Amino acid sequence: PLLLNLTGGIFYLIASDPEDKFKIKRFRVSRLKEVEILPEKVKLKPPAILKNLDFSFGGYGTGEEPLIEYKIKCSGELALFFKERKFNKTQKIKELSQGLCEVSFKSRSSREITRLLAGFGEELQAVSPKEIQDQIQAIWRSGLKKIK
Repeated sequence: PLLLNLTGGIFYLIASDPEDKFKIKRFRVSRLKEVEILPEKVKLKPPAILKNLDFSFGGYGTGEEPLIEYKIKCSGELALFFKERKFNKTQKIKELSQGLCEVSFKSRSSREITRLLAGFGEELQAVSPKEIQDQIQAIWRSGLKKIK
């Protein structure tokens, strides 16, 4: 283990990948069954690890994917959810007209972030980049197909 990280109220263990010692992974502590501390030292310097954590979003988006700027146009109620929780150091909330807000943050793209956003349902008015909005709409359509 390199670091114990608390993000969005959830503890994560930052450690080297058991299959590739030169890669770093994030493990949710509540899902760990066993931890083995090995005598070998990790080859990566901590600042490189911490750089990825700076742009994580609730513990997601810590990989090597490109950094993107998310913009979410949402209801004031959903904006309150973001106001109460600081998921990311770049997170900003701007009030718009008609009770809407824009939440923006920079993170590395991840399926987990997309799925998290999809879970907000009708509270989302628009998401950019468009590719992420298209992925969210695909999740919604897929879910509707399963309802009979």
